[in-house]
Amino acid sequence: MHPITVKKIIDHAIRSFHEKEFQKFGDRLLTELYPDDYHSTRAGGRYGDFSNDGYSPKSRTFFHFYGPWRDTSKKLKLKMQSDVSGCLEKQKNVKKIVYITNNSFLGEIETHIDEMKRKFNMDIETWGPERILQKMDGLRIKTVSYILDMALDLNEQHIALNEEVISYEPYVRTLRKHSHRTVRVRGLLSISFFIITVSLSLLNILFNFSPVTGLSVLLSLGALFTQHRYLAIYMVVSTKEAEITSFFDVRFYKKEGKSYLEYDKVASCAVPGCTGKVVTGLPPKREKNRFSVVGYCSKEKTLHTYSINDDNIGYPVQLNFEPISPK
Repeated sequence: MHPITVKKIIDHAIRSFHEKEFQKFGDRLLTELYPDDYHSTRAGGRYGDFSNDGYSPKSRTFFHFYGPWRDTSKKLKLKMQSDVSGCLEKQKNVKKIVYITNNSFLGEIETHIDEMKRKFNMDIETWGPERILQKMDGLRIKTVSYILDMALDLNEQHIALNEEVISYEPYVRTLRKHSHRTVRVRGLLSISFFIITVSLSLLNILFNFSPVTGLSVLLSLGALFTQHRYLAIYMVVSTKEAEITSFFDVRFYKKEGKSYLEYDKVASCAVPGCTGKVVTGLPPKREKNRFSVVGYCSKEKTLHTYSINDDNIGYPVQLNFEPISPK
């Protein structure tokens, strides 16, 4: 069993909101926290949004939401500086400015905020995920569900972030078994196809052979692709690793007696109210340096995402699905 706290689920959801979705989340959060003293602001005509995303007229507090996929420290500092200057210029009697972000600010950004406090003689606060969680602690489950735009189906009436624990049962979905002999024979064939493909490709490049040679390279590559799972299993045999993933897709292999088991990892999604199944898959392009395999929920593929560890499906992680722009 994998225990997971409601705090971790909510934290994951907060970090998953970006750009306009994060601003919508912020509006819902502040509307619930300050029901009689919060107004959302939207850009209008040549006047824009008057350098604030929302404000509390009674307390004279102005809010700014930052939920970028990725920003440099320099760009973020310039935007903050511009927002403070613009807010003080366009608004009257500004007593406090609050930055709400989907990630924790670096020390460099916090230092910059301290400098702005002194420069503008202004009370400036920052709310990162931890501070937002503190603000949501003790709210009714129905309210938290509205803020997150997510169904939280728990028995308690209020969220207790330090107490609520959810468990889910991971399991292995067996696909097929392979005999020891089959693995050795077809694994060696796969290695042979690999050597032939590389050799033919080099010959074709060095000596500019006819298209027939190119066709033989393609056929060898096709044969290699059809045998790739056996090469992966053969590596288990050779290296005696307990488990290894394939080169072309996400499958897991390990020895079981005199046979070799090929399987997938599956778990019920841990998010309350979600009926999806978490299955393994390749990570988004921007996450390939962090993960080789991740888990996706069948119901919410971009929001309910998980790490994969030795125990099976792991814990919620935030993944960046932003496409990589061509250079």
